Amino acid sequence: MLNIALDGEKLLYLAGVKLTEAGGEIWDETEFVRADVEAKKVVVQASHLPTKADRTTSARLLVDAMGSASPIAWQLNGGRAFDSVCPTVGAAIDMFSTVTATSPGGASSFGNCFPLLVEN
Repeated sequence: MLNIALDGEKLLYLAGVKLTEAGGEIWDETEFVRADVEAKKVVVQASHLPTKADRTTSARLLVDAMGSASPIAWQLNGGRAFDSVCPTVGAAIDMFSTVTATSPGGASSFGNCFPLLVEN
């Protein structure tokens, strides 16, 4: 399942090119503050770190790709990260026991999202 390697730097570059060609903007050095869901859009508030200037934008769709401990997850889950599972891996290997591991800070790294396999 995980036998494909991607050049992350090139992937991000190409995504950035497509985004800017379509009229999008990339806000470097900008930190997410909050998102407010309205009837027909999501309003995102952010802060430009070097200048401390507030930035606001809106869209019809917001995709949170920051993980289960993201600020959006915290906002939606009452100030804490939500428990997450990988339904694909969990469903594909239900005949094994699992061992979970976390980083010293308590958050799981990407590699730890996939359980270690221990034969029964």
